[in-house]
Amino acid sequence: MKTERFLSVKDWAVNEQPREKFQDKGGPALSDAELLAVLLVSGVRGWNCIEVGRKALEMANYKWSGLAKLSIADLQRVPGIGKAQATKIKVLSEIVRRHEIESPKPTKIVSSLDAFNSLRLELSDLDHEEFWVLFLNRSSKLLLKKQISSGGINSTVVDPRIIFKVALDEKASSIILAHNHPSGSLNPSQADIDLTNKLVAAGKFMEVQVVDHLILAGKNYCSFADSGLL
Repeated sequence: MKTERFLSVKDWAVNEQPREKFQDKGGPALSDAELLAVLLVSGVRGWNCIEVGRKALEMANYKWSGLAKLSIADLQRVPGIGKAQATKIKVLSEIVRRHEIESPKPTKIVSSLDAFNSLRLELSDLDHEEFWVLFLNRSSKLLLKKQISSGGINSTVVDPRIIFKVALDEKASSIILAHNHPSGSLNPSQADIDLTNKLVAAGKFMEVQVVDHLILAGKNYCSFADSGLL
């Protein structure tokens, strides 16, 4: 079987090499593979750095969000990507995630979509479960967004006492619960339903209303309130 070989990027015209092209024309002039090539710097025998970038994107279904989900070990399965290059890609994904979290967002949460948009950057692309809570005042304005727990692939432990202590400290009138399913399933488990019912009951006693519970999976979500489960 013949192996396709690609010309080294160093042999290209200087103004077409990814780094120089970025410097001269800016990011929009580069393809996704070329942008990755700037990080990778070099390729592997038979593949230049752009082809290595294309293989990494292929593994991620040609989506940046898919690339962010890959672990360092996953990225190292691409020939030409070592631990250092894989770490660079993961660091870049984290920088982008933090930048987006800092971007101004609406502070009033009046629908499940508002809640999803408030939490999607924190929960959509994780490879483990996390449980977050939105704490709202009487006008449904967001007082605080807080991670309550972080767990494994299939579950995370939630202590109701922590949630309601924060609610009382923040003088919250209502809360929205949220966690992610790394599996991609939006179906609530029985454990999800039982926990929600437990927190609803505790909220009634503490006079803090649980108005919704969201399950996030990628770009989609399930709302207990919208689905009649709350």
